[in-house]
Amino acid sequence: MLKNEHGFTLIEMIIAISMFCLIILASSTVYIPIMYQFGQQTKISESQTRTMVGLELLKNDINNAGYALPWSFLNPINYSEFNDNGAPKITNPANANDSTNLVPRAIVVGNNLSLVGQNITMIPNTDYLVIKSALASNLSKVTNAVCGSQIVANTTCKKWTYVYYTLTSGITLNIWQNNVADIENMTNITDNVLVMRPSSSDETTKNILISDAAGNFTTPYRNDGNFDPNFAPNENNVTYILYGIDGNTTPRMPFNRADYYVSKRRCSLSPKTYCTSASGCSTAQGICSPSYCADNTGVLVKAAISHVNGSTDIDGDGMPDEIPILDCVADFQVVLGFDTDGDGLVGTYSDLTTATTIPPETATIANVITTMGDPTTIGDPALIRTQLKSIHLYILTHEGMMDKSFVYPAKTIAVGEALGGGPVLGNASFDLTTINNYKMYRWRVIKMTIKPSNLYPQ
Repeated sequence: MLKNEHGFTLIEMIIAISMFCLIILASSTVYIPIMYQFGQQTKISESQTRTMVGLELLKNDINNAGYALPWSFLNPINYSEFNDNGAPKITNPANANDSTNLVPRAIVVGNNLSLVGQNITMIPNTDYLVIKSALASNLSKVTNAVCGSQIVANTTCKKWTYVYYTLTSGITLNIWQNNVADIENMTNITDNVLVMRPSSSDETTKNILISDAAGNFTTPYRNDGNFDPNFAPNENNVTYILYGIDGNTTPRMPFNRADYYVSKRRCSLSPKTYCTSASGCSTAQGICSPSYCADNTGVLVKAAISHVNGSTDIDGDGMPDEIPILDCVADFQVVLGFDTDGDGLVGTYSDLTTATTIPPETATIANVITTMGDPTTIGDPALIRTQLKSIHLYILTHEGMMDKSFVYPAKTIAVGEALGGGPVLGNASFDLTTINNYKMYRWRVIKMTIKPSNLYPQ
């Protein structure tokens, strides 16, 4: 009996395979763009999340500018600020170092700087922002037996308390929760504190920094109240306020300092050894621009100034210890708002190059420089306290990665705005053509207006 066996001919097989390939090809033309767009949206979402987290740190530092800064000194003191230990060496960026024996400024701005050094390398022609307050630094250094040094969180700067004196009771130290072990209390002997005497009767000498005859302006905290007599109140009904500065190093300045700038890094630095814990080491290459960022962009960073040597290299490993705030930044501009006539309203705006005034204010750029300072002039800390009312930040960045299907519609973009009815302050026309493939990025300018809450009066 013959078997009835059926199969596919070669022609049928070729047709079937061809149809299958056509179906796969058609599907891929839809699938690939969908996955590409998914990747773009993921990068955009990630960048937006990082933006919110990083800029909140910047906002908090500006809000706290001036916190626990002295307004005058009981005795003459000498202190030191920035001192770069890199090569090539950068000296006093933004002229932000105040005179070693004068009251410090709470906020300093360097306009369109281009710094190139080992510890600080900036994207050219971007602004440099300096914040001074007890809360400005969140990094500190401790000795480490394995690696030599280790970076830790500076929790001391978040602490404060007060001590008061009466003729009948002597010295009384406030202990939070009546428990010296409470995390809000300072650590005995270890934490270094500023001792401040507030004065409500004389505004020019409010927040008097207590110091001894030798010029020492900090003292170790004592939870038994047995402070060095030079730093203890001895007049009836007098209160001193204690502000923590650093828990591991004797402070070189009567405040903490944070510098914000756009760091230009492409991971070209040689790996360095640094400490991650008391028991081990790791390697790092500093802050690096992510690979998806456009050329000629950098990372907006926060760099705390070390109380050990004055540089941004906290742990002494030969590279800056920068905290990344925002990736893919092409420009960073700062505009300041002032009330120069004392009517309670901001009437003068300036980017330290041009000043725009709203009548009846009549301030000029010369008046602004007198207040804030410039590369050759140190500003007036008292005028900063009384006149500086708002800080306007403009950050040029892009969302997501390069998109070959996207075309940015302009060659220039304003990194700033026309405040007070005058010209655009900041960078009126940033040239995007200086960036390779600029048309394939979604550019945007982040605008922030922050009113410092620790400058007095407001």
